[in-house]
Amino acid sequence: MTSSTELIFPGGLPDSKAYKLEAEALNKRIIGASCTPNDPAKKLYDEWQHIPSIHSNNFEDAFVKTILEHNVSQIYCPHLLLYKAIEKVILSNNLSVCFRNPPPGELETTKINSLYKSATEFHEIASNMATNHKDQLPNKEEIAGLLFYTRAIPGMTSEEKLAAFTSIFPQLPKGDIVEIGAFRGKSSYFLSWAAKRYNIGKVLVVDPWNSAIAQQNDSPDQLKDPKQEMVKDVESFWEAAYHGFLAVLSPFIGHINYLRKPSQDAAIIYLSNKEIQSSAFGTTEYCGKISLIHIDGNHDYDMVKKDCDSWLKFMKPGGWIIFDDYVWLHGDGPTRAGDEYLQDNQDNIELSFCFDKSLFIQLKSRKK
Repeated sequence: MTSSTELIFPGGLPDSKAYKLEAEALNKRIIGASCTPNDPAKKLYDEWQHIPSIHSNNFEDAFVKTILEHNVSQIYCPHLLLYKAIEKVILSNNLSVCFRNPPPGELETTKINSLYKSATEFHEIASNMATNHKDQLPNKEEIAGLLFYTRAIPGMTSEEKLAAFTSIFPQLPKGDIVEIGAFRGKSSYFLSWAAKRYNIGKVLVVDPWNSAIAQQNDSPDQLKDPKQEMVKDVESFWEAAYHGFLAVLSPFIGHINYLRKPSQDAAIIYLSNKEIQSSAFGTTEYCGKISLIHIDGNHDYDMVKKDCDSWLKFMKPGGWIIFDDYVWLHGDGPTRAGDEYLQDNQDNIELSFCFDKSLFIQLKSRKK
């Protein structure tokens, strides 16, 4: 008897393609299927089966034959109508097969309800922090849309942190938004959305997307991964992260650009060039003064300190500085650099607080 197989049916839907990648990564044997003759998704699968439409008299026999001949034990089906038709055939033929996913209609309803619940919680956090400008916060529908898209982007930025970001945007001074360290662009997406929503300024992302520069030497070996146990091909990993960033930020062309360079080198370019160009995003004009900076690059103390020395001189009065991972399990680089900045700049700090592991610092509107 052949090993058990998972059937992905229909094989060409976006959810099906995403599930296929996960199944293959787990070395599962899969077969794709479709009711559509000459379905272009066929080329994506090593094994493929055409099954007649659910409206055909031959559907049930063809489906049962596929299950038995290919020893199918599980089915992934994101199509509501097809799911219900398969469910009936399984019951009437007493097939030893189960679904890998819940009924699509029920799942979609649950997802939307959960999304709006999260949006409500997000708005509550932002409202509690935006004591003087609650009326300027985005509405629940906007937040739900924002969460929908940011959840599709890999990254460690929490929704609680994004809510804190949201609370400060209505009162940001006009200026550039700078992010040091982007990875796949989860927080970059939010910053671009918020900067455009509140007409603050353009977003500049600085990230070398380079394994050697990303290496955090002060962290435990598990994080440094010297034997490449977490990622086998680390160069491909970072290159994929870079291209993923370009894809998810493409809706903001005209409002964002990036420098694929170490932070210190990028700061020199920022100082002398008000226009940043890239083949992906074209030309973006910056004012040369920073309204908000998110420091989320290499977390080694020396690297965070260099980020501060290179970039914080461009801050506008009233601007905000955010140190990511100020509270961090894997090292104290952001903590030390953040504390030093607080100590050395007490006279120019209006407000500071730690929220969701990040340090938020607002500068005074006028320097002393």
